[in-house]
Amino acid sequence: MKSIKLIVVTFIIAILASCGNGDLDVETTDTTKKQQSNELKEKVKNLDANFIESDHHGVYYEIFVRSFADADGDGIGDFKGITEKMPYLADLGIEGIWLMPMFESPSYHGYDVVDYYNVEKDYGTMEDFEEMLAVAEQHGIDVIVDLVINHTSSDHPWFIESKNDEDSKYRDYYTWITSDDERRNEKGAWDQEIWHYYGGSFYAGYFIGNMPDLNFDNEEVKQEVLDVADFWLEKGVDGYRLDAAMHVYGEGEVPENVDYKSKNVLWWHEFRTELQKTYPDIYLVGEVWSDPVTISPYFKSLHSNFNFEIAERILSAVKAGDADGYTNYLEYVYMKYNSKYTGFIDAPFLTNHDEDRVASQLHSDSELKLAADMLFMLSGNPYIYYGEELGLKGVKGGQGIWDMTRRLPMKWSDDLSDPLETTWYTNILNKDVPSVETQLQNPNSLLNHYKNLISIRNANIALEKGEFKAYTMDGVDEPTYLKYSDEEGNEQLLLVIHNMSNYELTINIDTEHVEQIIYNSSDSTTLTIMDPQSTLVVEINNDYSDQYIK
Repeated sequence: MKSIKLIVVTFIIAILASCGNGDLDVETTDTTKKQQSNELKEKVKNLDANFIESDHHGVYYEIFVRSFADADGDGIGDFKGITEKMPYLADLGIEGIWLMPMFESPSYHGYDVVDYYNVEKDYGTMEDFEEMLAVAEQHGIDVIVDLVINHTSSDHPWFIESKNDEDSKYRDYYTWITSDDERRNEKGAWDQEIWHYYGGSFYAGYFIGNMPDLNFDNEEVKQEVLDVADFWLEKGVDGYRLDAAMHVYGEGEVPENVDYKSKNVLWWHEFRTELQKTYPDIYLVGEVWSDPVTISPYFKSLHSNFNFEIAERILSAVKAGDADGYTNYLEYVYMKYNSKYTGFIDAPFLTNHDEDRVASQLHSDSELKLAADMLFMLSGNPYIYYGEELGLKGVKGGQGIWDMTRRLPMKWSDDLSDPLETTWYTNILNKDVPSVETQLQNPNSLLNHYKNLISIRNANIALEKGEFKAYTMDGVDEPTYLKYSDEEGNEQLLLVIHNMSNYELTINIDTEHVEQIIYNSSDSTTLTIMDPQSTLVVEINNDYSDQYIK
């Protein structure tokens, strides 16, 4: 009897011990994950930016190839069309062009790639692309291309094999989980479904099911991506716009307690570090659609990152005729960026291909010109969305159209007589917008306003690269700030004032301090009175700089 009791007691103790060890294993696992996340944060904190010194500054021009210029007459824009319009781009004064996706894809937009080593057949041949690169170089224009590697198309050979053969090496090119995985019910950053069912398992697709996400915990995937990037750099592209840069390790895709934000920053640092060994002049700009705190660490990894919040603030200020807090917010943003890497290159813009166009949000020529003034006074690399310089309109469409109507054809001539017009989508929305042909002949056109701004910007180092400092003028409650460069041999101090209101603004600039007027958006604005919705930029004589920079 005693032996039976002893066996029962021993059995119970064993069960209790087993349960206790299970809880301990869970606690140990959670603790380990937290430690790993802390280690990742520490790695990002101590990350050596290790950028190779090169000059990437200038204005960039975003092109949706399908809509820009059609050289073969099929109604679809192509590489030859861009080649023929290269003189227009050079005359505009830009530093470089950003081509939206141009790899082979089953969709009109190209953000679901099926072949990373071939160009989209609608846009021409590889020879056409290479010719475009050569002509761009002749005109002194850099070319960066959209690199979409967060995900592939579901028609990509890698994914087809991944979903159909669990023993294939390509299975692990994507992230697959079973229904009992802790991540199964997790949602993405904007509460979207990110897990998609196929054949008894679920795969990650952060944006949509036909765009399955690559698994960057797989070293082979990383190498595949580096090989793709190397291939096009060898062809002659100058860099990349990195699509969905903050979602490579996506919220809800990685296990809980894993610091996906730090993993993203570290991956892009690894990506740039490898590529710049062979291509030291490479330029990378990231799409990190978030706030300054989230964006700032990426400046340790990428040369530039798009400034989404400044875009929103510029448009809101112009709409309201009031930019309250604008300069203080800029100081805050630059402080955050500067705390991570002092050589950061901001990438401000007004709108892009995923947003309603600026001309559909603002409603007068004066408003469009003021928004452009505000954009081009900012340091870094401003980005123009093709046709923005004309006032092209575009808004989100309904079911089945979505962003097509934000990516409408460029308008080269009023009667569509230019042989390079694209016609893949009927462009009724822009029938009353003056064309390139018309605007070039009008010195007061929006196009010539853009050309003038870019020219002035290119000629003044403080506009292009200068440091920013909010400035207060007595009696002036409008955005006022200083842009200054203390680079040896290129010292320059500029005072910038935007009158956002619909009323004249009285200002008081000591004429003795003024070296010259750099930019005046209105002929009747003076050093004492500014016209409504106008901008004034004056250069301060260096003898008086200490009265402004303290």
